[in-house]
Formats: sequence, C-alpha cells, structure tokens
Amino acid sequence: MPIPAHQRKDFVAYAYQRRNNLLQNLRAILLYDWGNQDMLNANAVQSSDEYVAELMAKGKSYIEKGRNLKSGK
Repeated sequence: MPIPAHQRKDFVAYAYQRRNNLLQNLRAILLYDWGNQDMLNANAVQSSDEYVAELMAKGKSYIEKGRNLKSGK
C-alpha cells in the first residue's frame, strides 16, 4: 500500500533518523567491544609475562634448594 504524498516526507525523515540512530548504536557497540578486546589482550600479555616471571622465580628457587641440599651432604 503506497504512502500518501503528504505523509511521505515525514516517513522518509523518520526512516533516515532511525537509520542514523541504528548506525550510532552499532558504532558505540563496536567501539566498546574493540576497547574491551584491547584491554583483554593487554591483560593476557601482561599475565603471561607475569606467569613466565613466576616460573623463572620458581625454577631459581628449586635450583638454589637443590644446591643447598647437595652442599649440605
């Protein structure tokens, strides 16, 4: 059913406004998700670096304990 001519301008204006609102929402969602993804990636790299540092510290402590046991015998 066609839209009457006197309502067509209002309908087109509403359609453009609706499209712009949807695009703004989509941009906001994508920027939020990308920001969170960057934060998660930063934390993952930081936590893996911390994990490696902890492993190295544990390895050093095991080596020192082993040396102490051998020298104590």
